[in-house]
Amino acid sequence: MPPTKLDHCVIHVSAWERSNKFYTEVMGAELVPRPAGFAYRFGESQLNVQMPGEKGMEDMIALMAKFRTSPPTSIAGLNLVQMRDYQNRKIIKPGSKPKKLDGPKGDLVMLDLEGGNYVAVRPSGTEPKVKFYMFAFDPPGVTVSPGATVSLSNGAPLSTDLDAIKSAQSKRLEAMQADLKAFSGM
Repeated sequence: MPPTKLDHCVIHVSAWERSNKFYTEVMGAELVPRPAGFAYRFGESQLNVQMPGEKGMEDMIALMAKFRTSPPTSIAGLNLVQMRDYQNRKIIKPGSKPKKLDGPKGDLVMLDLEGGNYVAVRPSGTEPKVKFYMFAFDPPGVTVSPGATVSLSNGAPLSTDLDAIKSAQSKRLEAMQADLKAFSGM
């Protein structure tokens, strides 16, 4: 059976020692010390930006507004193709007028990047923090004859080496996380 993979886990704990042991030894989480307890990290595809203090909610609202009014032009070296603002129901492409976004209304911003990569940005519904969900995409590989080369329509080489693709995606997700932290002022 393949291992279980979790994006994130939010729990309330009263017995930290027992909980830490369970989540690190059984679930394979990384233990991250926090000022008030611990966090458990599963992988690196999610980033939470905590907004502490009395101004936490105001800071969270301000950061979401920043993403809506002046989103980053690139993340991890990938240009922003468009921003989908589900709260205001707009699609905004750099240098273009906003267009109507059909779909549900909600406090969510999607940053569509080159190559099918994207980032979902939303505030937590329970505490003052903003959550980033990062998605790396590479087109599926193809079966080729030994020594043959395959290119995409834009001339970029298409890799059929799954380990190389996973490695590149991991590096891309790390770069996305670093750029989002910098944009958020972390």
